[in-house]
Amino acid sequence: MPVNVVREMYGLLAHHRADEVKVACSGTYTRDAADFARGKPIELIGGEELLRMIRDVQAAPIQATRAAEAAQPVSAASTPAVSPSCPRCGKTMVERSNRKSGQKFWGCSGFPACRGVR
Repeated sequence: MPVNVVREMYGLLAHHRADEVKVACSGTYTRDAADFARGKPIELIGGEELLRMIRDVQAAPIQATRAAEAAQPVSAASTPAVSPSCPRCGKTMVERSNRKSGQKFWGCSGFPACRGVR
């Protein structure tokens, strides 16, 4: 990614008075872009790191589900709860409670990235 894109993001960071900015690309950054970002609150995320981050996020719900299943005692009398799929992204939903009213609802397991509810 060329330096002009990183400079533009730095300008937006200053304009919006943000604390930091993360710039992701599918390939690599030019040396000028990396030099410009050095010492500034700019994180450059290259293609290989971005792919690793995506894979980690995709694996996290699977690992969490397996850990939860392993922690639950197995009983012949118990029947597994069926969780609906999120209408927005298709992930498994989790039963949640409204903080104010205590009312139960289904929320996406991908929250806060996905805010699907039932």
